[in-house]
Amino acid sequence: MMLTEIKSMHITEYFADKIELSHSFFKRSKFLIKAAFEAAIDNDFCIKNPVKSAQIAKKPVPPKKPVFTEDEMETILEFAKTDEWFGLPIITMYNTATRAQEVRAMTVGQFDFSNEIGILTVDRAIKRNGELGLTKSNEARPVPLAPEVTEFIREKTAGMTKYILGDDHYVSKAGFEARYNHFFNRLNKWLESQGQKPIVKKSPHSLRRTRATFWHKNGMPLAMVSALLGHSSLEVTARYIGLSDTESLAEAVVKFGDSVREAKKRGELLPTILQDIPDEPR
Repeated sequence: MMLTEIKSMHITEYFADKIELSHSFFKRSKFLIKAAFEAAIDNDFCIKNPVKSAQIAKKPVPPKKPVFTEDEMETILEFAKTDEWFGLPIITMYNTATRAQEVRAMTVGQFDFSNEIGILTVDRAIKRNGELGLTKSNEARPVPLAPEVTEFIREKTAGMTKYILGDDHYVSKAGFEARYNHFFNRLNKWLESQGQKPIVKKSPHSLRRTRATFWHKNGMPLAMVSALLGHSSLEVTARYIGLSDTESLAEAVVKFGDSVREAKKRGELLPTILQDIPDEPR
């Protein structure tokens, strides 16, 4: 159709047909089509933006994606320490909150074990086309490792020449998912042999969300969580870890509800800017 022939009802019908697609697709499509018509108006191809008056149904916000509980995560990590097939990727992915495509591209050379606290430089990923490229943010980010995690990864990667999964080559997406699924099959068979309930397998990305959620619930500032995840903004991180969770917000109100001076009296560590507040009003 010619741009001048497109009416609001056409835009309405277009989005009505797309309502079942993903939230991100729906949101981006609306933004792009609206922007395209604005550009067309600026260049005198048409005089109205039909998107503005279209009756577009609001795409429901997707439900919060599940994360593992603390007990589940403790069991998963303990089993991973003994699993020779996929234990290293599980522990690395969880403790560094890296994406599956970043773990698939991860090499031994990205780790710096020169200190007790190791550093992982996340600077590459496997793209959707299956080729090696930059991370989603197109930027490298350093992720510090706790001493015990540093030691575990150092021992497991000793003797490896390149990739931590696949060694001399990176595995495909299907290969990664197959190994991930087999890991949970082995884990649950072991749990059943011990008379324990199996753990419901969640997506590999749930490990990243779980780590981020625990970081924040344990007191890590949102800005630091965002930096470790490599997010573009704090808003993305806030949605990512589900800050609307009532239980988490209730805990925060109790924990941070005291005044600054009451916190100072307890001797809690405060940001530098707050340390200068006097104990008594002037």
